[in-house]
Amino acid sequence: MNKIVTHLRPHLDDVCALWLLKKYLPEAKDAQLDFIPTNERGGDTVDDPNVVYVGVGRGQFDEHKGDVGQCATTLVFEHIKKQVKFDDPLELQALEWLVEWVRLEDTGQLNKVQWRDFTVPVILEYDFNLHDRSSAAATELGFRMLEAILAGQKNAVAREADWAKRVEFESIFGKAVGLETDCRDIDSIAYFRGFDLIAYVNKEHTYHNIRAAADSGIDLTPIYLQIKQVDPEAGWYFHHSKKMLICGGDITAGVKTSKLTLDWLIDMLTPNYVRKQRY
Repeated sequence: MNKIVTHLRPHLDDVCALWLLKKYLPEAKDAQLDFIPTNERGGDTVDDPNVVYVGVGRGQFDEHKGDVGQCATTLVFEHIKKQVKFDDPLELQALEWLVEWVRLEDTGQLNKVQWRDFTVPVILEYDFNLHDRSSAAATELGFRMLEAILAGQKNAVAREADWAKRVEFESIFGKAVGLETDCRDIDSIAYFRGFDLIAYVNKEHTYHNIRAAADSGIDLTPIYLQIKQVDPEAGWYFHHSKKMLICGGDITAGVKTSKLTLDWLIDMLTPNYVRKQRY
């Protein structure tokens, strides 16, 4: 495979298809990218076995030949799954979610989302215009964003597995949940699923959190005062919003970590908590 061709000002599905090919097919890794005008016939004639056409040419990876409900990304992904053995089920599930997002976007099913100007397809279009209408520059940006999105989706897959082990409880502030996880953005998931409060620790017990939803009206001051009594040497940070209690983590490297267990945090948040030594 010497060259991969798509149309000028590639859409998200074309960019993602190129990214999938170059990321997962060894023969495509060093292939040159080219961008051509398209027309009612789909652009250039597909007659060179060393050139792969994506989103143009009416070939294997061009949905415009009549693949209703598909896009260039889904066509490429189906091909890749037949060629590549995914040893990491986390990555395969993350890719499935990513590809479905691209398909929904390309088939117009995400056009009504709020804050549309902040979405990836629109950002790619703005980048194209900002960089002298460069298809290559927009594609390069798209590749970087897709790598980050894939990492985020792998986090999401692992997060769902951890969420399945959660502990739901009634706190002094209302419905709450506690869990152990190394995953990012677990608090947002908790709020979205109806919890106003979450307590969680990472699996090495070097990062502790108690967080309340921004619109909950919860004030964690009494919990902070209790924690300072039972865990005075730890570097607990009480956010000025009074909705976040944090100890450890990437941005506070070097602070003394907490010895409190997840069970202790949960107990502290429940009615009739009794202070006791449980280190």
